[in-house]
Amino acid sequence: MNGILPLLKPAGMTSASCVLNARILLGEDRAGHSGTLDPNAAGVLPIAIGRATKLIEYMDAPSKTYRCECVFGIESETGDIWPKTAEGIAYGADREPDGSRKGGGQWPSLEELVEAVKSFEGEREQLPPMYSSVRVAGRHLYEYARSGQSVDVKPRRVTISRMELVSYDRAAGIFSFDIKCSRGTYVRSVCIELGEMFGTCASMSCLIRTSCCGFDINECVSFEQLAAAEDRASLILPADRAVIGLGKAFIGSSFHERLFCGGNAVSLKKARVSLDEELFGDVVAVYGRTLGLLGVGRTSEEDGALTLRPVKVTYDKGI
Repeated sequence: MNGILPLLKPAGMTSASCVLNARILLGEDRAGHSGTLDPNAAGVLPIAIGRATKLIEYMDAPSKTYRCECVFGIESETGDIWPKTAEGIAYGADREPDGSRKGGGQWPSLEELVEAVKSFEGEREQLPPMYSSVRVAGRHLYEYARSGQSVDVKPRRVTISRMELVSYDRAAGIFSFDIKCSRGTYVRSVCIELGEMFGTCASMSCLIRTSCCGFDINECVSFEQLAAAEDRASLILPADRAVIGLGKAFIGSSFHERLFCGGNAVSLKKARVSLDEELFGDVVAVYGRTLGLLGVGRTSEEDGALTLRPVKVTYDKGI
């Protein structure tokens, strides 16, 4: 069984636990995921199965999309509502019964919030939260935070391509938004910044990844669906979905496609390789005339000849 399981990750499980459960349900020894999700987040988690695990490094897309719910008036060390001990403010504790902020004033108007959310689009500097996997001096930031140590954290450049308000309950101070952002963007930090824009605090209360690595949430499979399926292999998508972001090279000779599968470089001319000129020198997905996806290769000039050399071979149905 080789391919990609587009898992609908449930909240409350680590990404590693999801991979383990998938291995057990599919009866496969080799599995790995791309695009780690926090335990309390849900949504798209692509899991590579079998020899498709060789392609994981090519799966991580430059941008991902999420739907996030955020709550004004809640502050915690982690930037979300899930820590066992939230510092300073309990859920809703800084709100009056009518929904107004203590100290006067309502939560932002709909127009103000729409404008604030839209203002995040574009490139910006973002400070990673202390409870994150970002490394400083060889250690994760969450390790410093848990031990009570302070460390100098530098902001990182991120890109938010699209950010739109989806819903807003002004009385409760709860709103949701859709966001398309670059790899390494922390949505929790976006929530914190939104609170600061209105002179209050805010924390993330729900996060669902809606697309990642070329996979959409509408094609994802839950663990319940996987467990109930009579033919679980039918839920595995083709391995070439993992390399959808790469250029393509096609070997036109059946002899040379088998030679490539054996780990050998092949001549572009003799193997009748079809390749766009601008892709020369890049890592490309390699397809055979009869065998389909063979793996990943790179073109280069060797001893005066133009060649296609294997980087990862994934074809395993016999040559």
